[in-house]
Amino acid sequence: MKKSEISYFAILGIAGFLLFLFLEDFVFQSLIHPSGSNIFIQNLYPGLQEKIRIFGDSGILDLVKQLKIRWLLLMGFGFYLFAYSKKMGEITSSQSNIAWRIKLFFVVQLIYLPDLLKELRVRAQWKPLYEPLPQFSFFGSSFPLEYYLQLTGVLIFGLTAVLVLAKWAEKEFIPLTISILIWLGWTFLLSIFLGFGKIDHTYATLYAGMVGTMIYQTIIFLKKGHNGLAFGVFQAFIWGCYFFSGMEKITLSGLSWISDSHFNVLCQLHPTKICQYLGGISGLGPILLFFGLAFQLLSCLQWAWPKWGFVTIICGILFHLGTWQILDIGGWQSPWIVMLLFLWPMNSQKIESQNPK
Repeated sequence: MKKSEISYFAILGIAGFLLFLFLEDFVFQSLIHPSGSNIFIQNLYPGLQEKIRIFGDSGILDLVKQLKIRWLLLMGFGFYLFAYSKKMGEITSSQSNIAWRIKLFFVVQLIYLPDLLKELRVRAQWKPLYEPLPQFSFFGSSFPLEYYLQLTGVLIFGLTAVLVLAKWAEKEFIPLTISILIWLGWTFLLSIFLGFGKIDHTYATLYAGMVGTMIYQTIIFLKKGHNGLAFGVFQAFIWGCYFFSGMEKITLSGLSWISDSHFNVLCQLHPTKICQYLGGISGLGPILLFFGLAFQLLSCLQWAWPKWGFVTIICGILFHLGTWQILDIGGWQSPWIVMLLFLWPMNSQKIESQNPK
């Protein structure tokens, strides 16, 4: 990288750190004493007042103090992605090889669409309790008629069929448009799904993959011959789910996350015979938590070293099967496990120079 590019990230990181440090008290006061000028914070995070009630002012202040540290981590992550973006462009695979993977992803999301529609049909029994998240309020203030939900599902199926079955050339606008429409359909369904005060992460990687495919199609549309970078970005939206989950654990809990006491708390919240048994073995709980956290944090290595994807796939499958058996969270049919397979590395080789000699 050029020195000017390194300086850009360094200056931006330091400037943001100092700004958050300067505004720390102001942000804290805005959180606990919302006014008309900062009510957007409450709209952005509807559960904030509940968090204030649970953690108290001092607990919220501790979270606010993390903002400057999280900013530095974000700048570091951005620098890492930027530094290896050229290398991602040099990772290549045949256009058809990448294309069928993207089409397979759209087929996979259709497998879970009926399950989402079924869950929405169940939630329709509690329509009076529905309260849309503020960022999705433009979809409507009340639980929609089942007709609209089913129609959205049919449209997603139809658009996906066109995207998967048709043959598209590079730099065509139609596949990008269809990807955006499919994403909007899923956004609508998920916004309804999350409108009962409980966040469900079941479809997290599926939804992240849809965002990744839009960026993939955009890169292909704008820059011919960037298949490697485009598909690498798609994969980043999958492993990024794990990486940022691990970062959240570190910034909120630190090393306390891998303690015996935390493992016992997990066992109390998810009382299974296996968890109780493992919790009775001194030191075993922290070891399991450590390896789970390490798998999440190291998933980002695939950006610089694509073959790390093999490690992430194996560890990820073990991670999800383990949480299923030990904590009774998820299951073998979880979309998380299926989405891991899209991290299968591409061929790694240099693109031959096309310049005439």
